[in-house]
Amino acid sequence: MLSEAQKRKIARFAAQRYKDNDVFHRMKHIRNVVANAAMLVRKEGGDRDVCWAASMLHDIAKHKRGDHGTIGAKEARDFLLGIGVDRATVDRIYDVIHFHNKGFVGGPIERQIVYDADKLDSITLHGFRKRTLRYFKMESASRGLVRRVESEYLLLKKGIHTEEAKRLVNKDEAQIMRIFSKLKAGRHG
Repeated sequence: MLSEAQKRKIARFAAQRYKDNDVFHRMKHIRNVVANAAMLVRKEGGDRDVCWAASMLHDIAKHKRGDHGTIGAKEARDFLLGIGVDRATVDRIYDVIHFHNKGFVGGPIERQIVYDADKLDSITLHGFRKRTLRYFKMESASRGLVRRVESEYLLLKKGIHTEEAKRLVNKDEAQIMRIFSKLKAGRHG
């Protein structure tokens, strides 16, 4: 279990680290992932503290070259041990951060929850409108880019693990696919 002092240190560390990330992976994204994870923990079970800490720290190495999940997991492990988090909890958080950007089957529920919480921030209708449509406006939505992002959306949707996340994604799929159709046709309204 994390102490309140440890949680404050984690939050400060995360806020500092996310300043270097791209616009889509700063504290707003992290707050969304933390909220998604908390909702999934309530529905699916799992260790609330492990999911919270991993959600807070999952993208701390996003701005670095290489596999940001692996690099971030190592950096998070060193930081967490340095603030006195017990080794067993650190190992569980490490696992979750390491796998948050990789395909996997099964594994601990915390791994599944944080993976899904991260993906929900872009593949539910709310997240899609806030992140993906904003990205298209920044990059000018060519048909090729729309097809690539649509393929990525479908791949992410297929990789969702928890029943609650699947329910949320399936609920929004028809509307998102209509948006993709409009974008491919050149209608951005």
